Amino acid sequence: MKCLVEKIPVEPFHVFPKKALFNKPLSRPVPEAVADMTVAYCPQSRHVSSFLRSDVSLEDLKAKIYQELYAGFAPTGLSPLQKSYNEFVAKWIASVIPPKSKVLEIGCHDGYILHLLAKEGHSCIGVEPSPFADVARKEYGLDVRNEFFHSSQYAAESFDVLVMRHVVEHVDDPVEFVRDAARVLKPGGILYIEVPNSHWSVEETFFPEFHIDHISYFTLPSLRRLLSLAGFGEVLHAEGATAYMRFPFLNGLACKTTGKALVHPPAYFFDFRIQNQIAAFPAAFARYLGNLRKLADGRKVAVWGTGSIGTQYAIDASWAAKDVTYVDPNPTNQRKYLSVTGHEVHAPDVIRDLAPDVVLIASGWENDVQRQVQPFVTPKTKIMVFRDLLS
Repeated sequence: MKCLVEKIPVEPFHVFPKKALFNKPLSRPVPEAVADMTVAYCPQSRHVSSFLRSDVSLEDLKAKIYQELYAGFAPTGLSPLQKSYNEFVAKWIASVIPPKSKVLEIGCHDGYILHLLAKEGHSCIGVEPSPFADVARKEYGLDVRNEFFHSSQYAAESFDVLVMRHVVEHVDDPVEFVRDAARVLKPGGILYIEVPNSHWSVEETFFPEFHIDHISYFTLPSLRRLLSLAGFGEVLHAEGATAYMRFPFLNGLACKTTGKALVHPPAYFFDFRIQNQIAAFPAAFARYLGNLRKLADGRKVAVWGTGSIGTQYAIDASWAAKDVTYVDPNPTNQRKYLSVTGHEVHAPDVIRDLAPDVVLIASGWENDVQRQVQPFVTPKTKIMVFRDLLS
């Protein structure tokens, strides 16, 4: 396999067996919809790339994910912390871009950040392939196209600012994607980019982040390298920070430049750390599998969450329907089934009757869910999160 940033051969360091191809509940399960997922680290770009091997055709997967599955996502504001973070990001972007900028957000979700930028006097346009484009148009009156981004849709050098939040980790060729997006940006224009901090996920062996929706896994050095290769030679700001989820994000601000891509100096201490973390990865995965598979032995277990984490727990543990009960507070997921194992999804109320010994939180919003769980459990119920599975 090849590094998705440098396009050079790389050696795998781990294979995740049977990753779910559909990470949301479906009206009927598709047991064969799994793929082995290989991950490899590139010492040159310091990037982690993935590759899928499956007997199922992946040709229509992207369309199914964004059109059918994402229709069940809960709206912005479900988490007060997520809402406040989005408001912080919008305020920070507004503070560093020129007044009355023309802004394009690629992957604008429900348009909340664009809406906040528009209130600051900026001219805002969005593109969003999921059904949330309708929310952006109806809720905020935004000009949002319900489709995948292609630079040919817009005039060259017609925007002052590009915003891409949690987009490039999903695309097959991140360098070409960002380079293509840069064509619609004026020289000297600003890009704000945000991706998961996958170095943290390697360091913490946070296996739930490694799922088929994410193809690229960025570190801070590999994000800088991506920006340089894509025509953003001047990185104005780049840092990692915890936002509203279990795993932190990388946040970058860069300027469109001309000339050759910049070569950043070696990150010697980063290289030392990540090589040791990669070496420990397989043993940590074995511990996780062992603990997960014995969790339901002699105990009543409820799993809260039916996205990528909850779906994968059922596959990795080989749970039968009788072994665990799945719940989700999102009504659009209830009375559906996990995509591979076929576990029925219930409303959280069933927990009261079940009186489980353990509730396993299967969500990146661990702190929010721990608060949501409390009305349904007794003091004797053990609440577990992913970290507990590595003990």
